[in-house]
Order: sequence, then C-alpha cells, then structure tokens
Amino acid sequence: FAHELFCAYFPEIEHYKINMLTNHPIVQFNPENIILKEAEPHEYVYLILTGTVTLLQSNSSIKHQLSAGILLGELSGLCQLPSIHTYRAASFVYAIKISNDLYRHFVEENNLSERIDKLYQIRAFLQGSWLFGEGLPYLKQNKLASSMTLRQIDQGTILTLEHSKIYILLTGTLQYIKNNE
Repeated sequence: FAHELFCAYFPEIEHYKINMLTNHPIVQFNPENIILKEAEPHEYVYLILTGTVTLLQSNSSIKHQLSAGILLGELSGLCQLPSIHTYRAASFVYAIKISNDLYRHFVEENNLSERIDKLYQIRAFLQGSWLFGEGLPYLKQNKLASSMTLRQIDQGTILTLEHSKIYILLTGTLQYIKNNE
C-alpha cells in the first residue's frame, strides 16, 4: 500500500526508485499521540498509511483532519527546519518513518524540490478553502495540485478564458466583462 501511495505522490518517478522510501519501519501512534510538534525539530517524515491525523495551528483555532497518503513534516524535513504545525493522531495511525536525510537525498536525486514546493503552496491554498479543504482527501488534493498551473497576471491584462477549465483566484480581484462590453 505504501508503494502505491508514493507512486501516486511521485507519478513521474520510476517505481523501482520508490522502493528506497518504502523499506522503512512502520510505526503506530495511538489516539491523541503527538506525531510532530510545532516549532520543534524532527528527524523523520511520516507517510500516513491508515488512520486520521489532526493538524493543529497555534495561531488559529482551525483544525484540519488529514487522512492516509499525507506526508507529515515533508517541507520542514527537507529544509532542516522545525515543524511548522503540530500533528496529533485522531485515531490509531500507522505510518512509515523515513529519516529526513534519506528523504532529502531521494528528492535531490530525482530533482523534485521545485515540484514539491509548488504542490505545497497549492495544497496550502486548497486546504484553507471551503471547497477543497477537509472534504477532499489528501491524494485527491495532490492530484488536483499537480494538474494546476499557477499564473501571475498583471493589472490591466485582458484574459480569454477557456470554458473547459476552472480558474481559481488566489489573491487580487478580477473584473468580469461580458461580450466585450
């Protein structure tokens, strides 16, 4: 199952390279166990295999429920920074425990840094939205984020929108003009 999750997360990577990530211990967290604590350094990233994890933010009362397929501590582990959130097991959770160093090596070896950064930014937006937040499983968010293109539009630019696409405004305002009125 872990192999399938990593293949879904990294669809462009050859399957045999994914084995480097799946050959690690599976750990269990009981409900209410803290997996990663905000502002504290951590040595491992965790691929959640089963169970539900609650993302807690100290500056907000908002709690996000995260499901199987999420990689906890990914960005902070790659950047060698403390965790930016607290992650608490909401149920019995099983996860693969991967050292930050090994994960960083995998990312660098496969030139994934830019892709991971883009996905992180888009997922952060999606998770904060009412439409794509908790109701959309993590793997679906990832697939959606992978298919999205970020564009910066200068003020005064006239856009021609394709009807087969969905456009989401991250910041700023748009004025809709119908039929060149």
